[in-house]
Amino acid sequence: IWLTQSAGGLPSPNTMTRGLEINESILDPTATFAARICSGGLMSGLASPSRPWFKLIPAMRGVQIDDEARMWIDNVEDIVYTVLARSNFYNAFAQECEDIVIYGTAVCIIYEDEKDLIRCYTPCAGEYFLASGATMRIDAVNRVFVQTIAQIVDFFGLENCSPEVQKMWAEKGGALATERLVAHSIEPNFSVATDGTGKIKGNFAWREVYWMYGAGTPYPLAMRGFVDQPFTAARWATQSNDAYGRSPGMDILPDVMQLQVETARKAEGIEKGLRPPLLAHAELKNQPTSQLPGHVTFVNDMGAGKGMRSIYESQFDLDHVSQDIAMIQARIKTGLFNDLFQMIMNSPTEDVTATAIKEKVAEKFQIIGPVIEGLLSESLQPKLRRIFGILRRRGMIPPPPKSLQGVALDIQFVSILALMLKAASTGGIEA
Repeated sequence: IWLTQSAGGLPSPNTMTRGLEINESILDPTATFAARICSGGLMSGLASPSRPWFKLIPAMRGVQIDDEARMWIDNVEDIVYTVLARSNFYNAFAQECEDIVIYGTAVCIIYEDEKDLIRCYTPCAGEYFLASGATMRIDAVNRVFVQTIAQIVDFFGLENCSPEVQKMWAEKGGALATERLVAHSIEPNFSVATDGTGKIKGNFAWREVYWMYGAGTPYPLAMRGFVDQPFTAARWATQSNDAYGRSPGMDILPDVMQLQVETARKAEGIEKGLRPPLLAHAELKNQPTSQLPGHVTFVNDMGAGKGMRSIYESQFDLDHVSQDIAMIQARIKTGLFNDLFQMIMNSPTEDVTATAIKEKVAEKFQIIGPVIEGLLSESLQPKLRRIFGILRRRGMIPPPPKSLQGVALDIQFVSILALMLKAASTGGIEA
């Protein structure tokens, strides 16, 4: 009811359902608003576009850097921040946080772009399939998605398209808006046969293949290799070798369904109290009657038992229903960590002290701490490594000074949630 349609089948082209009304079954949007707060809190707390959220530091402890090295590091950080701000990185990451909260899994593909240097793509939940390797890391993304003829030609080039697509492109007009299924696979660059078939030649650790799904063309739309991993697959929480994550949205789904039912029943009770079903004397049958305010219904005899009255002799106790709905709404907000992301706003005035807030943060981070660590390691860190690799291959990263040559660099996260996580983990030591 609350979640959008998830994986249950391949996308269907040319269904003409885009733009139709959505959320028709949602009577109480509490979960939608709570999920928005949770995903927005993750976005602004992990990688806010308005403040620094990562730094480059020497990977080995104890390495001292001079002023020249510090200036070089500051320059590289500025370059990366500028590229992130001018691309769609933050928009894609906001969608990724929403998918993480609701579905527990979010995939982001980062390509090189001629205009913005990088371009991020966030596949929709339900159109991709993940596979994990022996180390439980996601090492393959396979998906089937819909593109129009115009989009296929623009993305892959007319010369690489199938004869059917080329024919429809030549027709122009409405044929350009016709949709087709495109299959996509990103996986390690290994051979699919003993003769080496399928492996991209060169020093590529990953390969990517696009093809027309079900078209049976003799060659793919595109096939290329990558030096570094071009995608990230972040998950809220996992078990064993499961490739997909579990989300707080899944945990609160029973409450969300119960909330919709009780809201519908409450509205029904209110309506029955205001406009109840009526009992009427048989003499009123086929006679002009009205239930509108200010209207009069005339009868010949107003004796006992004649006229109209409500079927129900007692009114519904809506207070108990309202109290139960409030409890469910509060449980949904707690399940989506709204009390953490709105801690200062929701705290009573007399309780807003640094000590009290610190204690509340430490308590909540006992639960959400592993999630934050997972998002930093599975999403943001590989993203930055991928982007840094793209900029270095394009010659946008200046050569390091002599003091940094041979010194490995690491990423240190300084976002709000990263610092709060660190503070919560060291609180016991400080005590």
